[in-house]
Amino acid sequence: MLSILSLPDAPVAFDTVVALGYFDGVHRGHMALLQETVRLARALGARPAVFTFSDGFKDKAPLTDQGERLRLFEAAGIEVAFLVDFAAVRSLSPEEFVKNCLQFLCRAKSAVCGFNFRFGKGAVGTAEDLLALFPEAAVVPAVYEGGEVISSTRVRRLLGEGRVEDAALLLGRPYTVTGEVLHGKELGAILGFPTANMKPKTLLPASAVYATAVKIDGKCFPAITDVGTRPTVEGQGELRMETHLPDFSGDLYGRSLSVAFLRRLREEKRFSSLEELKTQLEQDAASLRTLYATSRKDFTL
Repeated sequence: MLSILSLPDAPVAFDTVVALGYFDGVHRGHMALLQETVRLARALGARPAVFTFSDGFKDKAPLTDQGERLRLFEAAGIEVAFLVDFAAVRSLSPEEFVKNCLQFLCRAKSAVCGFNFRFGKGAVGTAEDLLALFPEAAVVPAVYEGGEVISSTRVRRLLGEGRVEDAALLLGRPYTVTGEVLHGKELGAILGFPTANMKPKTLLPASAVYATAVKIDGKCFPAITDVGTRPTVEGQGELRMETHLPDFSGDLYGRSLSVAFLRRLREEKRFSSLEELKTQLEQDAASLRTLYATSRKDFTL
């Protein structure tokens, strides 16, 4: 089980090998870094750990919420997460960070970072500086897909274009959004297509209609998710996310759902009437059934 610690006031009681980074998205490049951390820790008789930040970005939504990041760390074999408020270390020089945080408080026998890692006050420290200050550290090279480096920025760009299948290739899994199901205006139920309305804190893909999968009580359900502003009924409202589960019946209000984006079905568009919207929803449901029949394994989370 993953142990979650803040920055300790005194050294921990065990040796570690520490992976360094925020790990937004925990994509395949991040996974290579985590796997190297686990390998080194086993070789050195230490516990594989992550040193990351508890507070997110101020200017953009993250690709993963904190809970999902921690679950992915644990699935990769990480045993300890130092979940630290950035303010606690932001004023430290690279030398102070390595000596006081990593080597002293975290008892790191080694540290692992990516090729483009930055650290220390003003982000002046580089991966090369880490190696100079901590010779036992390791730097993981870039991981490529399609001739380009896998990065969180690239994942964001693909999601912003609605290319969820290409984003999944970089992540190593479908892009997933988690949020609480909220009460809406229940227009979908009136049209015969009840939806789970969510307002997640993570990044939403581009406005469009997607084939998705939702796991409820251990069972996976095919679903249709609309990301957009509901132009037919609200004009230009706020960006929202609504998911229709054709094969599920039950009350989801107040529950936390994770929605995995599998395929883009069509663009969001404005219809001239609710009847025209209903016809399109029926066509979307038919497209989902066809996709599920031919690619059922893709809907297994």
